[in-house]
Amino acid sequence: MNNKSSNQVSAIRTTITLCISPDGTTATAPISAFAGILATAENKLILIDNFDIIATGKTKGVTLDTKAIRKTVETIAFKCSSAVIAFASQSPVNNTLISLVDYSQSDLKGATKKDIVSIATAIQKAASNNAGALHFGITATDITDLAAAITLYTTDSSDPRQALLNISNAKRQIKVLIKEISHDIFKMQMDKMVNTLLATNPQFVEKYFQAREIIDLGKTHTKMTGTTHDADGLMLKGVLILLTQIADPSITYKFFSNDLGKFSQTLIKPGEYNIRVELPLYTIITETNIKFVAGKNLKRKYTLILI
Repeated sequence: MNNKSSNQVSAIRTTITLCISPDGTTATAPISAFAGILATAENKLILIDNFDIIATGKTKGVTLDTKAIRKTVETIAFKCSSAVIAFASQSPVNNTLISLVDYSQSDLKGATKKDIVSIATAIQKAASNNAGALHFGITATDITDLAAAITLYTTDSSDPRQALLNISNAKRQIKVLIKEISHDIFKMQMDKMVNTLLATNPQFVEKYFQAREIIDLGKTHTKMTGTTHDADGLMLKGVLILLTQIADPSITYKFFSNDLGKFSQTLIKPGEYNIRVELPLYTIITETNIKFVAGKNLKRKYTLILI
């Protein structure tokens, strides 16, 4: 990604990380529609991350996060199938259409790679060919996101020519997805819903709109990104990362890993910090005297061990 897109994605990631943190989920719990819209943004971010891998893969092929993509395919496919079934159940009932897309979450999860591609493709086509389903809980971008997720899941990473063919398309997809999250989801939906919390939870509202800012680190700030996983390589959600500046202990930053075990924190003041990484039932990881350099991104991969 270019710098502009990278900065936009950083703001998106920071906003999503805040919203899925314990503080975020508690603050937005009264807004029943918030979680579903946030989940859509998370799915789009997964697609962005994997399209970016393709966009920077050059001729050596790519290594995608197939587990995350598979989960995204299942999630969006189930959402689209549910809407199509609701649409087809109107009188007169279209049993043929229902049978084409009638798959439970467990059906999708248990399907083989070959079968999930066939099933998801059939659902995507059914949703695309029946515009009336858009009135039953899905949007046009859900349908295009499902198509994009299927494309990613079927990408042949062992074929350099395939990677080359996908580079330009991947870059275009990234721009489209960034716009959909930034404008359609954040600006037009989540921002408005968060504004309803201004009287009851002004602290969260302030944090939310700080996270929404598109930050160019320049020469005045630094950031930290990375992943958290267990000894078997499985990603861990909800891991706390705590930064405390050595020169001024009052300067602290607290953030959590998301559903994919990823974390991101921007607007960190440059300096030396002690880092503490913890999750209940796991041993605590500490790092001391770690230098955060202005304009740079400190990357970490933390492995947590069960106690």
